[in-house]
Amino acid sequence: MIIEDAIGQGKVFDVSHLKSGGNLFIAPFKAGAGVEATKQLNHVVLLAVKEIVETLQEAKTSLNIVFEDNEEKADFVLKGHVVSFKEPQGILNRWGLRKKELSFGIDCQMTDVASGEVILRFSHLETTREKNEGFESVARKIGREIGTFILDQLQ
Repeated sequence: MIIEDAIGQGKVFDVSHLKSGGNLFIAPFKAGAGVEATKQLNHVVLLAVKEIVETLQEAKTSLNIVFEDNEEKADFVLKGHVVSFKEPQGILNRWGLRKKELSFGIDCQMTDVASGEVILRFSHLETTREKNEGFESVARKIGREIGTFILDQLQ
Protein backbone atom coordinates (compact mmCIF):
# COMPACT_ATOMS: atom_id res chain seq x y z
CA MET A 1 0.00 0.00 0.00
CA ILE A 2 1.47 3.31 -1.05
CA ILE A 3 0.76 6.16 1.34
CA GLU A 4 2.29 8.95 -0.69
CA ASP A 5 2.58 9.25 -4.44
CA ALA A 6 3.91 12.44 -5.99
CA ILE A 7 4.28 12.10 -9.78
CA GLY A 8 2.28 15.28 -10.31
CA GLN A 9 5.41 17.38 -10.55
CA GLY A 10 5.97 16.89 -14.26
CA LYS A 11 6.53 19.66 -16.75
CA VAL A 12 6.22 19.15 -20.48
CA PHE A 13 8.09 21.64 -22.65
CA ASP A 14 7.94 20.60 -26.32
CA VAL A 15 7.29 16.99 -27.25
CA SER A 16 6.76 17.52 -30.99
CA HIS A 17 10.16 15.97 -31.79
CA LEU A 18 9.51 13.14 -29.36
CA LYS A 19 6.18 12.31 -31.01
CA SER A 20 7.91 11.73 -34.33
CA GLY A 21 9.98 8.98 -32.72
CA GLY A 22 13.66 8.27 -32.54
CA ASN A 23 16.25 6.67 -30.29
CA LEU A 24 16.09 7.14 -26.53
CA PHE A 25 19.03 6.50 -24.22
CA ILE A 26 18.23 6.19 -20.52
CA ALA A 27 21.29 6.94 -18.42
CA PRO A 28 21.47 5.14 -15.06
CA PHE A 29 20.34 7.61 -12.42
CA LYS A 30 23.04 9.01 -10.13
CA ALA A 31 22.93 9.74 -6.41
CA GLY A 32 21.83 13.32 -5.87
CA ALA A 33 22.72 15.74 -3.08
CA GLY A 34 22.41 14.12 0.34
CA VAL A 35 22.06 10.60 -1.08
CA GLU A 36 24.91 8.17 -0.58
CA ALA A 37 26.00 6.20 -3.64
CA THR A 38 25.94 2.54 -2.55
CA LYS A 39 25.68 -0.87 -4.16
CA GLN A 40 22.09 -1.09 -2.95
CA LEU A 41 21.25 2.26 -4.56
CA ASN A 42 22.86 1.18 -7.85
CA HIS A 43 20.81 -2.05 -7.80
CA VAL A 44 17.55 -0.23 -7.09
CA VAL A 45 18.23 2.39 -9.77
CA LEU A 46 18.86 -0.32 -12.36
CA LEU A 47 15.52 -1.93 -11.46
CA ALA A 48 13.76 1.41 -12.02
CA VAL A 49 15.50 1.94 -15.37
CA LYS A 50 14.68 -1.64 -16.40
CA GLU A 51 10.98 -0.99 -15.70
CA ILE A 52 11.06 2.23 -17.74
CA VAL A 53 12.60 0.35 -20.67
CA GLU A 54 10.13 -2.55 -20.42
CA THR A 55 7.13 -0.21 -20.16
CA LEU A 56 8.21 1.69 -23.27
CA GLN A 57 9.08 -1.45 -25.25
CA GLU A 58 5.81 -3.20 -24.40
CA ALA A 59 3.87 -0.24 -25.79
CA LYS A 60 5.50 -0.64 -29.23
CA THR A 61 5.89 3.08 -29.89
CA SER A 62 8.08 4.92 -32.36
CA LEU A 63 10.65 5.36 -29.58
CA ASN A 64 13.51 2.91 -29.85
CA ILE A 65 15.56 2.30 -26.70
CA VAL A 66 19.32 2.35 -27.23
CA PHE A 67 21.85 1.14 -24.70
CA GLU A 68 25.34 2.31 -23.73
CA ASP A 69 27.01 0.60 -26.69
CA ASN A 70 24.85 2.73 -29.05
CA GLU A 71 24.48 5.85 -26.92
CA GLU A 72 25.89 8.03 -29.74
CA LYS A 73 22.83 7.12 -31.86
CA ALA A 74 20.44 8.61 -29.32
CA ASP A 75 18.06 11.38 -30.38
CA PHE A 76 16.84 11.82 -26.80
CA VAL A 77 18.51 11.27 -23.43
CA LEU A 78 16.76 10.67 -20.11
CA LYS A 79 18.94 11.49 -17.10
CA GLY A 80 18.05 11.58 -13.45
CA HIS A 81 19.21 11.91 -9.89
CA VAL A 82 18.03 10.04 -6.83
CA VAL A 83 16.85 12.69 -4.37
CA SER A 84 15.48 10.38 -1.68
CA PHE A 85 16.65 6.95 -0.62
CA LYS A 86 15.67 6.56 3.01
CA GLU A 87 14.92 3.70 5.31
CA PRO A 88 14.43 4.43 9.01
CA GLN A 89 17.01 3.11 11.41
CA GLY A 90 16.59 2.14 15.02
CA ILE A 91 16.24 -0.79 17.34
CA LEU A 92 12.43 -0.89 17.17
CA ASN A 93 12.60 -1.16 13.39
CA ARG A 94 15.17 -3.99 13.57
CA TRP A 95 13.05 -5.98 16.02
CA GLY A 96 10.00 -5.58 13.81
CA LEU A 97 8.06 -3.69 16.47
CA ARG A 98 7.47 -0.79 14.15
CA LYS A 99 6.55 -0.87 10.49
CA LYS A 100 9.37 0.46 8.42
CA GLU A 101 8.84 3.49 6.27
CA LEU A 102 11.00 4.00 3.25
CA SER A 103 11.11 6.53 0.48
CA PHE A 104 12.65 6.57 -2.96
CA GLY A 105 12.54 9.67 -5.13
CA ILE A 106 13.94 10.65 -8.51
CA ASP A 107 14.23 13.94 -10.42
CA CYS A 108 14.55 13.41 -14.18
CA GLN A 109 14.74 15.31 -17.41
CA MET A 110 14.67 14.29 -21.04
CA THR A 111 16.60 16.33 -23.56
CA ASP A 112 16.64 16.49 -27.35
CA VAL A 113 20.26 15.68 -28.29
CA ALA A 114 20.24 17.75 -31.51
CA SER A 115 19.01 20.99 -29.94
CA GLY A 116 20.04 20.42 -26.31
CA GLU A 117 16.55 21.53 -25.26
CA VAL A 118 14.74 19.98 -22.32
CA ILE A 119 11.60 18.17 -23.49
CA LEU A 120 10.30 16.81 -20.19
CA ARG A 121 11.20 17.41 -16.57
CA PHE A 122 9.59 15.56 -13.71
CA SER A 123 9.96 14.32 -10.15
CA HIS A 124 8.61 11.17 -8.62
CA LEU A 125 8.58 10.17 -4.96
CA GLU A 126 7.18 6.99 -3.43
CA THR A 127 6.89 6.45 0.29
CA THR A 128 5.54 3.28 1.84
CA ARG A 129 4.99 1.78 5.28
CA GLU A 130 4.18 -1.72 4.08
CA LYS A 131 6.24 -4.18 6.06
CA ASN A 132 6.84 -6.50 3.10
CA GLU A 133 7.47 -3.79 0.53
CA GLY A 134 11.10 -2.89 -0.08
CA PHE A 135 13.08 -0.62 -2.32
CA GLU A 136 12.94 -3.13 -5.18
CA SER A 137 9.14 -3.09 -5.49
CA VAL A 138 9.01 0.69 -5.04
CA ALA A 139 11.69 1.13 -7.75
CA ARG A 140 9.73 -1.05 -10.16
CA LYS A 141 6.58 0.98 -9.50
CA ILE A 142 8.42 4.25 -10.09
CA GLY A 143 9.92 2.86 -13.30
CA ARG A 144 6.49 1.82 -14.62
CA GLU A 145 4.98 5.19 -13.76
CA ILE A 146 7.84 7.12 -15.39
CA GLY A 147 7.47 4.95 -18.50
CA THR A 148 3.73 5.63 -18.51
CA PHE A 149 4.33 9.37 -18.10
CA ILE A 150 6.59 9.32 -21.18
CA LEU A 151 4.05 7.26 -23.13
CA ASP A 152 1.30 9.75 -22.26
CA GLN A 153 3.35 12.48 -23.95
CA LEU A 154 3.48 10.50 -27.20
CA GLN A 155 -0.31 10.60 -27.62
